[in-house]
Amino acid sequence: MLVDFFTQNIWGIIILSVLCGIVGSIFGALLYSSLQKRYKNKKTIKYLVRVGKYFGSGARTVHAMRQTSFHQVLLVGDYLKEIVISAFKIIMYGIVSLALLILLRDYWIASPFIIGITGVLCGVEFKRLREFILIYRQMFEYVYGEEYFKSEMEGIKQHWDTLKKK
Repeated sequence: MLVDFFTQNIWGIIILSVLCGIVGSIFGALLYSSLQKRYKNKKTIKYLVRVGKYFGSGARTVHAMRQTSFHQVLLVGDYLKEIVISAFKIIMYGIVSLALLILLRDYWIASPFIIGITGVLCGVEFKRLREFILIYRQMFEYVYGEEYFKSEMEGIKQHWDTLKKK
């Protein structure tokens, strides 16, 4: 009898819709608040890890500046090694995915999965590569300073002027 009221009577349908909307809103609000707390915690942890990484990089740079040139070469070599390895991984992901696409060309359903997985892997690795390059540039600017870049630009302008005169 109650089922007939909620399914066949116009007032029953309206009441059921309102009740479902209220219950759905309550569940949605609870789910949103729990997801928001998790998101904020993960975002805070990610921020703290990034700050720690940059602090460590700055500390290594300052330590290398105060030590011998061997320490500076090790520091630069470490960053260059990470940049080359990251770029190599991106290239290898592309080559492997291209080979898989060629090998599995008869199975059209495999193509979206291969492309999707390769896109995710390359995206993550590209983000790491960009971060390594950013840290390297910051270290380079900190070690050499603004005066070096100004004198470098003046030298480039002077060289350009000598080429224009010839």
